[in-house]
Amino acid sequence: MPPAGKLPDHVIADFVQWIEMGAPDPRDDELALTEKGGIHARAGRDFWAFQPLKGGRETKTRLLESESWPHNTIDRFVLAKLQENSLEPNLVADKYTLLRRLTST
Repeated sequence: MPPAGKLPDHVIADFVQWIEMGAPDPRDDELALTEKGGIHARAGRDFWAFQPLKGGRETKTRLLESESWPHNTIDRFVLAKLQENSLEPNLVADKYTLLRRLTST
């Protein structure tokens, strides 16, 4: 939506400068970094946080005492940390216990 009032002068100056540059598409690879420290659109797409997830390697933890409890890689890490602290995982909860845990304040 358009702003309710007039744009600030510095914003208008930015638009004027952009138009004088030929109104380049910021997604074009030829666009250089802006004077204000902006980032090139291609470099932004290459940033680590915008990369698709890759199948991670499963880190081998020390021999776990119970291989029946962990259901996935995260469980293996949790179980290893529990064992380091001489703790054991809780038993699998029934649906009523899970509901109570989720709804209790």
